[in-house]
Amino acid sequence: MTGSPRPARRPSFGIMTPSPQVGYADLLLVWRAADGIPQIEHA
Repeated sequence: MTGSPRPARRPSFGIMTPSPQVGYADLLLVWRAADGIPQIEHA
């Protein structure tokens, strides 16, 4: 196969929240803090 090489994909960054034993209020704090970081695209 010939042709131009594909352009490099930009990496995507996200977060994983802690285990289910963490309360919703604490998860909400983490999610809101992550919303303020432009490099974090998903949770």
